[in-house]
Amino acid sequence: MTQTLAASPIAESAPASTDTRIKKSSTSVEPIVLTDIYNDECNIAIWQRHLDSPFLASLTTFVKNGGKLTAARQLSSDSAEAYIRTLANDQPFAPQLHAYIAELVDMFICLFEAKTVGFRLSTLDKAMCPRFHVDRVPCRLVTTFVGPGSQWLEHNNTDREMLGHKSGTLTDDNSGLYRTAQDIQTLETGDVAILKGELWHGNENAGIVHRSPPVSSSQPRIVMTLDLVD
Repeated sequence: MTQTLAASPIAESAPASTDTRIKKSSTSVEPIVLTDIYNDECNIAIWQRHLDSPFLASLTTFVKNGGKLTAARQLSSDSAEAYIRTLANDQPFAPQLHAYIAELVDMFICLFEAKTVGFRLSTLDKAMCPRFHVDRVPCRLVTTFVGPGSQWLEHNNTDREMLGHKSGTLTDDNSGLYRTAQDIQTLETGDVAILKGELWHGNENAGIVHRSPPVSSSQPRIVMTLDLVD
């Protein structure tokens, strides 16, 4: 059974924020850090999780040999376990994969007192969202099993006036969205992050700015996400 994360209703978050409010990350090797997403000043909570080495080696070999993991389903606490056990169930890494996914689904459901969550598991050989952007969701859990993790910018190091279409034809690298390449933060393989979006109550104009990392067919990623479902 996973560690229990205390839940708190999203609707009771802090008052509406402005672009000048302090927004920062919260990082720890302990999973309880994910509850920091309820702190008004936190817009990304990161659990620095280390994956089991034999599991990671087996899954990486599977991907390098052309294997792919693709799944998308709405899961409830009652249906999650049975569905998760069908994923890659003929592979040697399957039991550990099932355990990792089940743990995160359980944590996410508990943390947000959710009845249903949107689960997605994808193998990517190109960046799904190559430009920095914000998500119009309350929050999203993201983790990478193979390959580089998502990239993000601290709120105070971002000129949001240069975000997306506001920058015109300029790329993120030269639009002034961030000052230097050193401002770009990258999640490690195995890290579990909850990203606060624009629809979190009180977080308007402060959703975490992030993007998919550059990848190629020779270095694919396996990414899992969880979303709240109305």
